Amino acid sequence: MQTLFTYTVPKKIMFSTASERVKIPKKVNLLYTESVNPDVFASFRNSLKKRAGVTVETGRAGSVPKEGFPVVAGRPGEHPAFEPLLGHEALAGVIDRLKGDGYIIGTREEGIAVGSETDRGIMYGLSLLDKMIGSDGPGGASVPVATVLDWPDLAFRGLHFSLPVGPEDLRVIQKAVEELFVLMRINTIVLEVNYSMRYESHPEVSVENAVTKRAVREFVELCGEQGIEVIPQFQCLGHQSWAERTFPLLLKHPEFDETPDIPPHNPDIYCRSWCPSHPDINRFVFDLFDEVIEVFEPSRFHVGMDEVFILGKCRRCKGTPLPELFARAVRDYHEYLAGKGIRMMMWGDRLLPMERTGYNKWEASENDTWKAVDMIPKDIMVTDWHYGRQYRYPSLEFFAERGFEINACPWKDPKNVAGFYCEVMRRTDSKVTGMLETTWYSPADVVSFVMDGVPLREGADPSDVFELKKVSEAWNHFANLAW
Repeated sequence: MQTLFTYTVPKKIMFSTASERVKIPKKVNLLYTESVNPDVFASFRNSLKKRAGVTVETGRAGSVPKEGFPVVAGRPGEHPAFEPLLGHEALAGVIDRLKGDGYIIGTREEGIAVGSETDRGIMYGLSLLDKMIGSDGPGGASVPVATVLDWPDLAFRGLHFSLPVGPEDLRVIQKAVEELFVLMRINTIVLEVNYSMRYESHPEVSVENAVTKRAVREFVELCGEQGIEVIPQFQCLGHQSWAERTFPLLLKHPEFDETPDIPPHNPDIYCRSWCPSHPDINRFVFDLFDEVIEVFEPSRFHVGMDEVFILGKCRRCKGTPLPELFARAVRDYHEYLAGKGIRMMMWGDRLLPMERTGYNKWEASENDTWKAVDMIPKDIMVTDWHYGRQYRYPSLEFFAERGFEINACPWKDPKNVAGFYCEVMRRTDSKVTGMLETTWYSPADVVSFVMDGVPLREGADPSDVFELKKVSEAWNHFANLAW
């Protein structure tokens, strides 16, 4: 793969000598400890065979192997081979670092060990080991004698993008899951589904060429094989239109529109909203929720709710204070998801006071919806997006003080990514758990540019290419900082 992505650099590498290398035979025994899922070895096994002609045979590890060249993978405390292959001194100070997907690699004449407390960490260690092993042509392969220690700075390392519509775009994203995201050390994808899946309960709200539920399920399973949790997002309340295009729910069901008198081409408004007070809206939307939940089987569900500017306009909502309207909608979605054992996530901009935080009207509320922040459950995970270059991001403290868990969400400016990361690392509490890199271009175009250096579609406008380059740089920056 020719990629613009620069691999994440391990925290610590200790070489024996500059030139000493271990010869890798044509067949190695990959032995794994009892608690490891053997599915994590698939990419390593396939890549080593393809690149260097090395056959990898896998099996459960018993005692220290007596024959064949061993690669032992698993929890360091579960097998006696780890200490001689890694060294007592190397293990003594890093066990705590191995939590949260950290890993240690030891390459020796006697064999190789890859240790981690998580299956995902083992996968990350093997992906680096794969890059360390060089082909020596017909003579086989070799690897430097070294000890490598690596661990993440952030527990939550996520990418957000929309569900690709169309088989070609979906194939591009699937390729990235298999070849790119593990190198970026991504452990979470927030996949914005909205109306891009083929629904059965209300098929009229699915867009043309919507993705089948089976195809979405296969994508979720593929991500799971690569150690990536997929969190579905369904955009609630606002963002029911864009420019002159109204999205299917309000197009097919105008009775749910908060502003039904505004012409269909949406003059003088940013985005339409559905009416949170309509007696049938939640029942309708929860039918769609149920289908998404059936496909994803998620532990978390993102309900969107950013940039809700149209609220309290219709005859049902008029007269009700906006904070109460907004909080009631949040509580409705939370109650439904909590009843299914699913944790709710949402964008945080409507919960931030614009004047107090200094953010603009897009990133914070100027119409008092922020007062809903004290009327909603505190177990909601807030995804706090801000896209400008700033020295400080006061929203993290605002949410943390109120008991919310937060993820910082930058976009396409590397300086925005770096600034947000620094703000996250300044905090000493456990409320800020990580970062979610948002993507507001076609994810297939971005992935194609990151992996191949060219847009997916021919004839792209030069300005689009420039923007894709910026997003690619931001992805690269994000991955190296978050890990």
